[in-house]
Amino acid sequence: MVMKISEGAEADIYLVDLLGIKCIMKYRRKKNYMPAALDESLSLRRTRSEAKAMIAARRAGVAVPSILLVSKYSIFMEKIDGTVLYELDERLPRSVLKDSGKILAKLHNSDIAHGDFTKANLMIGDNGSLYAIDFGLSAQTDSVEEKALDLLLLKRSLGEGFKTALDSYKRVALSGSAVLRKLEDIETRGRYQERSLVTAKE
Repeated sequence: MVMKISEGAEADIYLVDLLGIKCIMKYRRKKNYMPAALDESLSLRRTRSEAKAMIAARRAGVAVPSILLVSKYSIFMEKIDGTVLYELDERLPRSVLKDSGKILAKLHNSDIAHGDFTKANLMIGDNGSLYAIDFGLSAQTDSVEEKALDLLLLKRSLGEGFKTALDSYKRVALSGSAVLRKLEDIETRGRYQERSLVTAKE
């Protein structure tokens, strides 16, 4: 059984049967606009990098899908039954907001920048746990700026709920003060650039 669930910019997601086990396969497809050798090299590196980040996240105590198999361009992983946060219309529970901040702090404590830490990549499992998913843009790095960008994405995604998530993040993050200072710096630069564009148009 192979059934496509979704299609992204770089990879497709399938529900597959692996030795009698229903699981999720993330497959990085060919990019015809790119030289074949370069495409193969990038896909192989990104697949391995994503798998390593997920394994490191699990060791850090973050709930992520278990990896079952990694091939050249594909990651086969546990199928999590649950709901992605962006699919929820109602206000997110305080416990979920707190858990989102705690998860991000644990990732950052292990020098993992998720790269796309938004409601689209957080899932409430039917077992009640909050999972971080899709590490396709992740990086294993100690960069304070990369970590601050994770926080910025979460802030834009959660809106008013971000304060609760941030309070939780600050309690757990080992380098939270430095990351928050960098977040403020990034936002200040953004506001300055916006004002500059407005002035230029006038």
